[in-house]
Amino acid sequence: MKEIIFGLTLLTSLISFGEVPGSTEHIEPGAFSSLISLEQVDLSNASSPTTPTECFQFAELENDIIITAYFQWRGDECTKDVSIPSHINGKRVTTIGYKALNELGLTSLKLPNTITLIEGYACSQNNIKDLVIPSSVIFIGYGAFLNNPQLSKLTLSGQLKVISNRAFRDTNLSTIEVFHLTQENSDSFDDDVEIVKKYTREF
Repeated sequence: MKEIIFGLTLLTSLISFGEVPGSTEHIEPGAFSSLISLEQVDLSNASSPTTPTECFQFAELENDIIITAYFQWRGDECTKDVSIPSHINGKRVTTIGYKALNELGLTSLKLPNTITLIEGYACSQNNIKDLVIPSSVIFIGYGAFLNNPQLSKLTLSGQLKVISNRAFRDTNLSTIEVFHLTQENSDSFDDDVEIVKKYTREF
């Protein structure tokens, strides 16, 4: 279970030391503001911090969030190393929209385990080197990671259902493991990429 830390109550205002659990993905602004005696917070077990929500433009649906754009000019924390938050305004971030992170010179991208869809050209024309597609993702759209020439390591999940045309063309990949239940197209990867089919037990 992933955790989000919101403001703590005044009943804990005398705490002088705190440890953030490893399941924590996001710490809300002012979460520790009432702890007047707090001197130290141990973050060693916590997940790496996510990019602030103000760096993103997003569409807010009834239960989900779609990332639609990313603005590096909004602050020093809006860098080329992007870690997408799992929740915004208490709602799950489930989709990276069409061209949302396109042509931004991104050097790294961390996706949360809430993302299910990565739409067309969503992260194309960047400089991402190492990418892990979480197990929550079931669909990768047309040209989603097209023209990431530094991309040399890619980890895919067995839950992934579809890798669309040109999703990973023009990268530096040489070998990629694709689970046998994943539907990839003939030009999902560059022609010289060795595709190894990985089989899992079906129950």
